Amino acid sequence: FDSGLEEQFFANEIYPLIAGKNLEVYFNGDDTLTEFKVNCYTKTGRGWRYIGKYVPDFLLIKRNGEKQIDKVIIIETKGEGFAAKFKERKEFMKEWVSKNNEQFGYPRFSFLYLEDTLTSEQRRQKTLQAIKDFFNM
Repeated sequence: FDSGLEEQFFANEIYPLIAGKNLEVYFNGDDTLTEFKVNCYTKTGRGWRYIGKYVPDFLLIKRNGEKQIDKVIIIETKGEGFAAKFKERKEFMKEWVSKNNEQFGYPRFSFLYLEDTLTSEQRRQKTLQAIKDFFNM
């Protein structure tokens, strides 16, 4: 893990929530360990300008009956000091989720953004609500 927030989120907030559920969680937040990266852009008038790669912190996955990935919540944990720098990528992820869901023809992706300004319990509750809403659990 790159931060104490990531470690705390994994150990105390998300892992206990998925125990016994048909869900998998993966730490993805190190660009040297993963190939799942998103090329991010920002709107500039009628076009788009590349702003860099984004490596999400966690992927929460549900597989279908054939063991194929069916649905994914992309989760970003962010310290308050880094929130402003992440703003453009956060906005782009809303667009990315929408366009990819449109391409797949169903809500395959969701994006959950959690800051350290929330308490551990608030992050846990937001994560639980995202699980219930997106995975219908």
